[in-house]
Amino acid sequence: MGASEEGISAAHACGYHVIVIERPKKSISEKVTALAEAIYFADIWDTDAAHKVVEKIFSQYEDIKLILSFTELGLETAAYLSERYNLKTNPFETVRRTRNKNLMRNAFASHDDLKLQTFCGKADRLPEKISGLLPMIIKPNDGFGSQNVAYIKNQSDWEKWLRTHAQSKLEWILEPFIEGPEFSVETVSSEGTHTVLGITEKETSGMPNFIETGHIVPALLETEQKQQIEKIVKKALTVLGVQYGPGHVEVKWDVVNKRPVVIEAHTRPGRGLYSVSALSVQRSQPIRTWHIKL
Repeated sequence: MGASEEGISAAHACGYHVIVIERPKKSISEKVTALAEAIYFADIWDTDAAHKVVEKIFSQYEDIKLILSFTELGLETAAYLSERYNLKTNPFETVRRTRNKNLMRNAFASHDDLKLQTFCGKADRLPEKISGLLPMIIKPNDGFGSQNVAYIKNQSDWEKWLRTHAQSKLEWILEPFIEGPEFSVETVSSEGTHTVLGITEKETSGMPNFIETGHIVPALLETEQKQQIEKIVKKALTVLGVQYGPGHVEVKWDVVNKRPVVIEAHTRPGRGLYSVSALSVQRSQPIRTWHIKL
């Protein structure tokens, strides 16, 4: 699901024949065309549309092993269809929890080391007074990347945000701002056992939108910090029900309480080639990369 060059190349290197389903009118690279057994087109976020194409594929090919997506849009569809055809997969509900921040927080709610006090809903359903909880972060409940993330420093900021977004149709999640550095943790899971591949320290633009501007791989961490981060990430993946494949977990180190806090979790690789290239080599010094917008 999705013409991911890196995912298709990896599957091909493992000896699989790869069949690609991609969105209509989506450009396909020459590399994908060269490696794919066949290419079909369907709206990969539309389970019904994708299922019609998958039915055709199953009728034409024997011994389909896996239905995968390395891109955000196809994750839920791939899990849904995998369950339907009894293929190895992360459960659909697990993938749904990782794409819906409120569902993730609900799953974490009974674990003291994972839970946070949050509010979720459309702008007109969020509390008008949050002065005792500030500072906080507001972001779309089902968004990705750093899109529409805002830092709320005081009640005045919050009232201004509510006025600005009063007509928004989006559902939002409001959660505490954690003071401290931010990390992304790359993992791989097999039959519910999780392995941490590496930890990346993020450099961001800071307040108010926290756009990623660079990365340090591997992160410069003390041994105890690294162990605590790895432990909480593995627990989060278990609580969410992750069974197979890549994981990308975002963590902040709470400098006030001196502990790691899981911010988000995804059942996909981290975006950007830095995660692959930097983690695949052994170096005595960390690699630093920057994102430059022209």
